[in-house]
Amino acid sequence: MKGFLPGPDPNAVRYFEAPGLLVDVASAEYLLAMKLFSSRVEADADDIALLYREVGYHTVEEGLALTALVAGSAFLHWLPARVVFRQPPGGDANEAMKCRSRM
Repeated sequence: MKGFLPGPDPNAVRYFEAPGLLVDVASAEYLLAMKLFSSRVEADADDIALLYREVGYHTVEEGLALTALVAGSAFLHWLPARVVFRQPPGGDANEAMKCRSRM
């Protein structure tokens, strides 16, 4: 993801190592936080829905908390100006993302 890497992923998995080269694979939580932080729902809706299911999330609040944890204070300054999260009353975020991804 261009322009936003909040730091190392503590849950990354080492995929390959050679002299002078390390390849780590980001965790599903880290990828989800980056997708949510980028706020490109139109482009990332399918990925976000898949990652929500992968990490076992069901609410918007879970995604917001994860993004705040991974992005830290940068997220708190960015959030009010850039994004509005909507979830149907009593609704499931996974269902909302499925509907959004079909649009």
